[in-house]
Amino acid sequence: MHDLSTVASEVQRLTTALAEDPLHAQLYIQRGMARFQLGDIAASIEDFDRAEHLTPTLTPYLWQRGIAYYYAERFEDGARQF
Repeated sequence: MHDLSTVASEVQRLTTALAEDPLHAQLYIQRGMARFQLGDIAASIEDFDRAEHLTPTLTPYLWQRGIAYYYAERFEDGARQF
């Protein structure tokens, strides 16, 4: 497990990368995972949703979003994800 300052730095790095390449779905997934580690569940779900919007074929592989839904107490959404 990374310390929070390392994870926060990773979020910043990914945000910068997304400013340069806003259509890169994998970067949104990576940032979503980092935001989840920081406890920013709503922002992580937004990133996973953005990745799905950019690349709809990712939907069945976004298991991370299903876990984030659980922590957001969005159980029906989580069940649909899995």
